Amino acid sequence: MPKTNEERIVEIRSSKWIGYSTADTILEKLEDLMDHPQVHRMPALLIYGGTNNGKTTIVNELLRRHPVKRDKHDESTQLPIVMVEMPPEANQDSIYMTILRSLYVPFQPNAKKEEKANQVFGVMRRLKVKMLIIDELHNLLDTNRLRQNQVINTIKYLSNTLKIPIVAVGTLEAKNVFSSDDQLANRFKPVEIPKWKIDLEYRKLLASFEKLMALKKPSNLDSKELAIEIMSMSEGWIGEISDILKLASIEAIKSGTERITLDLLRNLDWQSPTERRA
Repeated sequence: MPKTNEERIVEIRSSKWIGYSTADTILEKLEDLMDHPQVHRMPALLIYGGTNNGKTTIVNELLRRHPVKRDKHDESTQLPIVMVEMPPEANQDSIYMTILRSLYVPFQPNAKKEEKANQVFGVMRRLKVKMLIIDELHNLLDTNRLRQNQVINTIKYLSNTLKIPIVAVGTLEAKNVFSSDDQLANRFKPVEIPKWKIDLEYRKLLASFEKLMALKKPSNLDSKELAIEIMSMSEGWIGEISDILKLASIEAIKSGTERITLDLLRNLDWQSPTERRA
């Protein structure tokens, strides 16, 4: 039975994974880290790039590939990856509390940070956590230099004590914070997600998006005319490209045209990232 327009629109709005060479390379690095044997100095990765350029999407795809595992025989639970966001105005205490909250572990907010740290270590070992991901690392910039150093030392302590790889995710500014600490700069191998440019890889990306949108008529998004317009509207950020094409596809369904055209793109209720910042 054919899907209704409403059902198709819901599908378009839902998140879907689209692989591309940079993302596949980063996922391969992350998989290698998960399989890394425990050593005194565990390796780590720093994924950085502009806002809305697919960083969180990549780590969410890794999470999807490594879900929670439950053993029915001994009723144990294994959580391969723990992912948290760097809290605003972060300090040592808030890092531990953020991890405990993400694991739904009750704790005493007024307890000493050493007690919270021991809780974190105990729970993560019991759950056999193999990787800790810290997203929104640039929130570290919201605090003063003293607290930044405290948080940096906490991240080192977590990695050394748990002997698991840590992945940090943030903007270029966050990379500069890590670069200021020699130990972190040596341990966290930086991997950049660059802005897109009009090339063969970009056109392949647009063709992949078109398949997912499943409109009734071909749009030929990878054609020169449409590729240039979408690049101009998105300014090369993949999150913006995704939002534009979702919005355009929904408009194509509602209007009955069933294809994305140059006129449709130019008449969208859309502002570029630069226009929104202004």
